[in-house]
Amino acid sequence: MGLSEFQIDPLDRPSLPSFLTEPKREKPGAAARLRAALGGWLPKRAAKPAAAKKIAEPQRLLTGPAVAPVAPPPAAPIEPQLKARLISPNQPVTSPSRKAPPPVAATPKEPGRALIVIPNPPKRRPPNRWLKPTLWGLGTAAVVGMLGALGVTIALHPTTPVRTAGGDTLPRPGFFAQVGAGFGLRVQDVLVEGRVRSGAETILSSLQTRRGEAILAFDAEAARQRLEALPWIESAIVERRLPDTVYVRLQERAPYALWQNGGRFHLVDSKGVTILTDPGAEFAQLPVIVGEGAPQRAEEILLLLEGEPQLKPLVTAAVRVGDRRWNLHLASGIDVRLPEENPAVALGVLADLHRQQKLLDRDIVAVDLRQSDRMIVQLSPAAAAAAAAAQKQAAPKAAGGGNG
Repeated sequence: MGLSEFQIDPLDRPSLPSFLTEPKREKPGAAARLRAALGGWLPKRAAKPAAAKKIAEPQRLLTGPAVAPVAPPPAAPIEPQLKARLISPNQPVTSPSRKAPPPVAATPKEPGRALIVIPNPPKRRPPNRWLKPTLWGLGTAAVVGMLGALGVTIALHPTTPVRTAGGDTLPRPGFFAQVGAGFGLRVQDVLVEGRVRSGAETILSSLQTRRGEAILAFDAEAARQRLEALPWIESAIVERRLPDTVYVRLQERAPYALWQNGGRFHLVDSKGVTILTDPGAEFAQLPVIVGEGAPQRAEEILLLLEGEPQLKPLVTAAVRVGDRRWNLHLASGIDVRLPEENPAVALGVLADLHRQQKLLDRDIVAVDLRQSDRMIVQLSPAAAAAAAAAQKQAAPKAAGGGNG
């Protein structure tokens, strides 16, 4: 039985109240209430005479003896189940073939009160008494197994310092690194990107790690600093990619020029950092710079030469003078002296003269552009002697022409 049902026994009906059994009394009118208030001396209003009926009473058209009413047929006997249904509408009707519902606990019936039916509480499934001990046992076994594996790993781990192939000593990993190594966090691969000229052995020696070492003991920041101290490497990114990979990304320096200093050549980049000393014939095609402070200012003069494509192939070296200005040494032996300020303007003037008059193809040894309002050209000794002889020969002719 779903919800609580209320059943009323038809035999135990309570007595009806008096206001339902007594006839309804009409309320007194206003005159009656006033008369009662004045002590009954108010005269009563005379009743109006009944009006004459304008409409005649209806006539009976059928005459003869009255017909006795026909009695209804006797009612069929009501089955007990249907009778129960009529008495208790909320109670389901059961058939003899279906199993009767279980008895329901009810409160004792008292005369004049309704019968309240309370359904039985649902049955609860008893808990499994073996489930909780089983889970506790499995959890304890798992913890004991992990602690045992950790103890074996720490016991088998070497306690003496490890040396790499380059002779560097690797620090012994800490406790947490050993724990991670016990769970498989060990270096198995080193992935390097951007390596062009740096040696593989040099990089591995700078990383200071080897296969099988605890990856949590690897110091990525210290490895990055050691890599950036190498001559070819400008910047580096070092990462630990769990569970077993060390990732390295390199940015190598680009060869820019050859710096001649102290009778030796040094390979430098655009920022003036020395990469190699005596690099060999592999970098012989690079421009040569000479003088103190030349590597740090090499990009300045080389960019100016890039803007003058007719002059750049003629230049073999750029010489820094007093760390203030530049001289250009050409393949023909000519020295071009550039000013300290606005060297780009002077270099443009020289390029225009060479394009129009082939100045740099003549027998000269120097072109001085240090003064902004004039240019001084120094001839070679042979050219200067030939010019002096020509001037001497032209002098008598000029004098004779003047006397005549």
